[in-house]
Amino acid sequence: MDDNKWILRSEKGKITGPFTTREILQKIKRNEISGAESISKYPGGEWRPISHNSEFYDFLLSHLSQAKVFDDDETNWDITPDTKSLKSKSNIPEKSLSKDDVEETPEFPKDDELIPSKVTHKQQVFKDSDGFDFSKNIVDKIKKEEKHRERKQAASSQKSKKHKKPKKKKKSLLPLITIIAVAAAIIYVLGTVKLETLVENHVQLLVPVENIQMKPEDVKEVAEQGIRDFTKDTFQGYMSAQKKFVQVLEADKTYGDIFSLLCLSHYNLWNFTSKNATALKKIISVVKLVEQFDPRSLNFYNCNNSYLILSGNTEKAYENLKSIIDKNADSQSQPTFSYYLLTKLLQKDQKYSEAIEYAERLNSVWSEWAAGDFLKAQLYFEFGERDKAIQSFKNILSVNPNNKKARVYIGMMRNKFYKQFEKSQEEIKASLKMRGRLDPNIMGLANYYLADSSLQMDKMEAAQKYSEMAYKFFPTDKKIESLYVNFFGEEGKVTLSDISYVQQGDQLFASKDYNAAQAYYKEALKINNKNTEAAIKAAKSLEKLNLGEESVEILKRSLSINPESVYVSVLLARFYMKQFKYQEAFEVLNTTHKKVRGHYKIYLMFAEVELEQQHFIGAIKYADKSLKIYGENAQAFVIKGRTYLLMNENKKAYSEFLRAIDLEPSNTTANAYFIKAYYRVLGMDAAVRRAKKLIAQDETQLAYHQVLGELYYEDEQFTQAERKFKQIIEIDNKYVKAYIWLADTYRQLRQLNDAKVNYFKAVNIDLQNSEPQLKLGLLYLETKNFKKAIDQFKNIMRLNENVPKVKFYYAKSLFHLKQYQKALELLKKEKIANPSNVESYLLAGEIYEILGQYLLCKREFQQALKYREFGPAFYILVSRCHRKSGSLDVAVNMLEKARGLSPNLPDIYRELGAVYEAKSDTEKAVWSYERYLFLAPTAVDFNQISNKVRNLSN
Repeated sequence: MDDNKWILRSEKGKITGPFTTREILQKIKRNEISGAESISKYPGGEWRPISHNSEFYDFLLSHLSQAKVFDDDETNWDITPDTKSLKSKSNIPEKSLSKDDVEETPEFPKDDELIPSKVTHKQQVFKDSDGFDFSKNIVDKIKKEEKHRERKQAASSQKSKKHKKPKKKKKSLLPLITIIAVAAAIIYVLGTVKLETLVENHVQLLVPVENIQMKPEDVKEVAEQGIRDFTKDTFQGYMSAQKKFVQVLEADKTYGDIFSLLCLSHYNLWNFTSKNATALKKIISVVKLVEQFDPRSLNFYNCNNSYLILSGNTEKAYENLKSIIDKNADSQSQPTFSYYLLTKLLQKDQKYSEAIEYAERLNSVWSEWAAGDFLKAQLYFEFGERDKAIQSFKNILSVNPNNKKARVYIGMMRNKFYKQFEKSQEEIKASLKMRGRLDPNIMGLANYYLADSSLQMDKMEAAQKYSEMAYKFFPTDKKIESLYVNFFGEEGKVTLSDISYVQQGDQLFASKDYNAAQAYYKEALKINNKNTEAAIKAAKSLEKLNLGEESVEILKRSLSINPESVYVSVLLARFYMKQFKYQEAFEVLNTTHKKVRGHYKIYLMFAEVELEQQHFIGAIKYADKSLKIYGENAQAFVIKGRTYLLMNENKKAYSEFLRAIDLEPSNTTANAYFIKAYYRVLGMDAAVRRAKKLIAQDETQLAYHQVLGELYYEDEQFTQAERKFKQIIEIDNKYVKAYIWLADTYRQLRQLNDAKVNYFKAVNIDLQNSEPQLKLGLLYLETKNFKKAIDQFKNIMRLNENVPKVKFYYAKSLFHLKQYQKALELLKKEKIANPSNVESYLLAGEIYEILGQYLLCKREFQQALKYREFGPAFYILVSRCHRKSGSLDVAVNMLEKARGLSPNLPDIYRELGAVYEAKSDTEKAVWSYERYLFLAPTAVDFNQISNKVRNLSN
């Protein structure tokens, strides 16, 4: 328990205290606090409403709800398996059920998501070609099997009672395992078994790994049974379903719809697994398999979106799901599983109204799947819709009185809505004794309400036991954590889980309190240094605080502990890339690549690093490798498109962006770059229309405004560009890119002071962004303010000396001030950091020529030739160095190359005349100079060269 003390101020202004946190909570429990009081830390704290205090908010919410304590008769729901008494008090039409009845097999969902894109003759797995419905036969068969099994078990039980002497053990361990499982469950309910034993009893996800031979009718029957198990929405149901679905796919992978069902089975079993990289690899293997056999179908998207959510990429999954639902909004067949997954995401974000809407859509599309009913009931419970929650859970129990999840919630509702604490405990305990496993989160809630009920009845020892159990099952739930820590958190006893710290960090990050968020993520890492999620989120928080070096250190430590973590490796490489440390980025990726081999994200990041350095061939090569592994990778198509744009292969770029948008219509980056490709291929008017259409769809998406401004800039409509960039700044005055583009526009309009002002604004918004600082230095260089330019380049190098070309521009400024040796030292460093920057070699060659070091001059120019082809001006420079060093024949060869590129360039003949003059070939020298005078009659040195011609002729 914390050592904080508090003083209370009532509505009338009466001040009492100080009280400990525990005493305040006890007062809330005894209804001595109404929730209208103010509270302050003692001594010297600020007054604030107690209902706004994080320590007490959840507890107040639970205990000061406006629900009255009803007479027990009003809430005396009969939830025993005797369904008659249950239905007599509900509005649900009665159905005749006996203990032998089983849930009816639902009709096969008429859903685009469950229709194979390849093999249409297997769309309806329940009916044969004559339309005969197999489901009745299957149900009858299963009923008979279950009756036979029950009779056999009863006979076996009677026989075991008669014979005290045990039988010999059979080879199968299944009965023994069953006995142990039941015993463990009973011991757990009695509170004498360690939670860890239950939590760590992880299930294994099953995936197709081989090919088996089965008759088509047998495959169909197994598929039917799997779907029937799936629709029960229970742990046992999903376990059985995944086994049957794997069997179907091993026999025939053209049952594309079965992939969706398998992936959703995995999704619902995830919390029962170890939730580690091994489990995630199994999910990925199914995604790859469905991509191979049913590509670009809703079956693929169902599996891929499940994977995205389970791997933590919920933002991407949310975008995908919204896009799929929007696409199918007017379709006769609705996207069932997209409704389900989106509802789960909205539930996690506590967006209950929207979540309930999608849950209702799900239920209307496939009412036979019990998950829709349960999800809707759960949402009503969490949203505090008491009557709807009660009715929903009663509806579930009317269909299946032994639904363990629903019965647990009935017990929890007695506590939450009616304050019937003793009865709540009885029903929750009774429900937990039922056969079957519950999701750990539901187990956590069940134990929370057991703890809360114990607390209300002043059974502190039991309350402590249940609260500890609740926290270990569900550490990310705020009310569970609050109860656990505030009531039973004596110093040194309670340790919050790393998951809980991550959850709290997420809330702070969402509210943009990055400093507090990074502190929570670091605490999570102290508890569990293998938590890669905490490391990644800590690094992102620190980046927001412009603490890039610390971000890198956290990721490096995490990667040393988790060397196979692709996500940490990719993020670390991206951070290095932002710092222009390309070699380090490659080394990180390569080290991880050697361990995991062939992960599409590693290849994708390789491609990004290559593109950033404008190594076009490498960028395309790695993007293609990524696509070979994961063909639905929109980001890879975007990288290829960007590369082709830079190579001026505009039609190819257009095609790549189109493929990216086809995969992800809402991908902002793909759409923005596609507008640029539109401009290059279809012209300005078409590109502007497309940009304006996207802006009309979402005016808040500033990337589309920006690209429209860039189009005006590229088309030299600078006044229009200025207006657009100003408009962006009006929408968001912190949008750095808009200030940079506005300053660039002013440079083109020769409004250089306005350009400088806007570069400064961009610098002040983001001090770590080198782009506006570099452009400001170039503005000084352009206006021949060399000393200010040098100061600016020095500032950039103090922040990050790896910024591309900053040393070159610094050297160029020194060159203009005739500080040649300092310039050469900087150029040497620039060539090491960026060996392909040919401008460094050209400037160094020019300096060496001035210094009379002609051999070094030749060497620099020769080095430049290794990196690119040049125009005639370059060969004139090279020729001059050769002439001055005495290599006259080589000088002539260089000039002949220049003539081959541009035969009428005057400067070629001026230099050629000088070479022949040095060779004492007067005739050719005169001819060359005369050719120069003919091609450049207005040349500054016309008279000088004319005199030279006369002297040589005489």
